[in-house]
Amino acid sequence: MGKRFFPADLRRKFLLFHRWFGVFLAIPLLLLLLTGSILVFKSELDYVLNKVLTNIEAYEGAEALPINQLEQKIVEAYPGSRISWLDLSVSPDKASIFWLAGSVDKQGNYQAPEHNQVFVNPYTGEVLGGRTWGSIDQPLVNLMPLVYRLHYSLLLGATGAQWLGWFAIVWLLHLMLGWLLTWPQGRQTRAKHKWLNWLGYWHFKPVQQARSQSEFKKQFVWHRWLGLILTPMILVFIVSGIAFNLKDIYHPVLDLFADRQQAHLELSVSNEGRESPMSWSQAAKVGKQHMAELAEQQSFEVLSAQGISYSSFKGVYMYRAYTSLDISAEHIRTSVWFDAASGEKLAEYLASQKAAGDSFTNLISALHMAKLGWAGQAFVLLSSFGLMLLIYSGAKVGWMKWRARKHQVTNRTQAS
Repeated sequence: MGKRFFPADLRRKFLLFHRWFGVFLAIPLLLLLLTGSILVFKSELDYVLNKVLTNIEAYEGAEALPINQLEQKIVEAYPGSRISWLDLSVSPDKASIFWLAGSVDKQGNYQAPEHNQVFVNPYTGEVLGGRTWGSIDQPLVNLMPLVYRLHYSLLLGATGAQWLGWFAIVWLLHLMLGWLLTWPQGRQTRAKHKWLNWLGYWHFKPVQQARSQSEFKKQFVWHRWLGLILTPMILVFIVSGIAFNLKDIYHPVLDLFADRQQAHLELSVSNEGRESPMSWSQAAKVGKQHMAELAEQQSFEVLSAQGISYSSFKGVYMYRAYTSLDISAEHIRTSVWFDAASGEKLAEYLASQKAAGDSFTNLISALHMAKLGWAGQAFVLLSSFGLMLLIYSGAKVGWMKWRARKHQVTNRTQAS
């Protein structure tokens, strides 16, 4: 004779927890699904909404201006600011994007630039305009950045990001509880047959068979099937959400199972690099040389340069390029760091092959952000649609259960 996986009373408590967890998760999850689906086309929509800033006349076959000339144009347009990210990827019909930082006055106060993201025609040097990325004061030009902030942090900064990280952990507990509740509970069924029954729940046939049964049975079977088949997709979003928003928890757990590159996280401050950094054009040449040497050592191919950034706090340049180690051209991570004054290489980061933990994190991150071309976009959109159906079916099961219980209470009251 088979035994129950857990006592009936405990199962009822689990079912109650699962139901209320579902109510707690439903509204924020629907918000995340909606904003995430929009962000699948973030770049495309941003280009459409901000054509004046992002689109330029096609310059097929033309060469971009030297970096020092572009830098001069930006500094003239935004005096008192400094470049923190310089775009090295040039498109024939799209503006290059540069990020700006402010300066510190004589009293030690930080003066923020008018805009921290500017759009520049790389062939003429014309500064097309800028925006303070994600600012609520510029809602029209910042529509897609605001959707991103809403999705990542509920527009609440670091606090909101942490809340969504803990939300992902609660979602994981809810998923695990749902899996426990899918296990067959009949006492008369042998254990090996229960395994077969449970595996059968993954098949679509029980869903088809339930169509001829009651509405409650149909929705219940549909909800159970969706919960099972969507599990791999749900885990991608849960784990990557924790990786994005709760690094202090994600990294220690990941380190238990896989190695991770950390040299770039432990860079010391270079006073000389802070006080007298080399020029951007020279830094681009040094970074390109370091990347080429790294490619030869690690046997990968450098496909194109993406950009270079400068940390005035650490006195370090970071050069990033799209290589054969990167998952896609939309999710570039291969980078080298070097001293901003001497050019000495300080650290490197390979997007794949070197550390299993980094390869895993980059993969789930690219899936979460739809950064794998049309396949990545399809993954996010199909997952979002499936999860909406899961929420709907769960809400309907809960509603019918509540309505049936209320009807029973009414009948008892009338009978007494």
